[in-house]
Amino acid sequence: MVESIGSFSFDVTKRILSILFEVGPTKKTNLATKTGLNYNVCVRYINMLKLLGWLAVNTEISITDTGRNVMRRLLNQTSVNNVDIVQDATAKPNSYVDDIRQ
Repeated sequence: MVESIGSFSFDVTKRILSILFEVGPTKKTNLATKTGLNYNVCVRYINMLKLLGWLAVNTEISITDTGRNVMRRLLNQTSVNNVDIVQDATAKPNSYVDDIRQ
């Protein structure tokens, strides 16, 4: 029988990875405080991310190479999306209309 691990928010997952990516190894209590999570909820996320291989758990919680790669992809995706937004904002106001007319 497969055990359910419950439901999880990807935004919370990103917050946890981001803090560990930037700060480095952290105690569970400090991680819960920095993420604004209840301690027990934070431990659930830690266990889930450990199962995925994104975190390592010893006396402190640390991000693994796999977790770092996930964070880098998320950071790249964000910067790519921001560039797209800036490019859209600087486009000529009528450029879309001109494209349609052609």
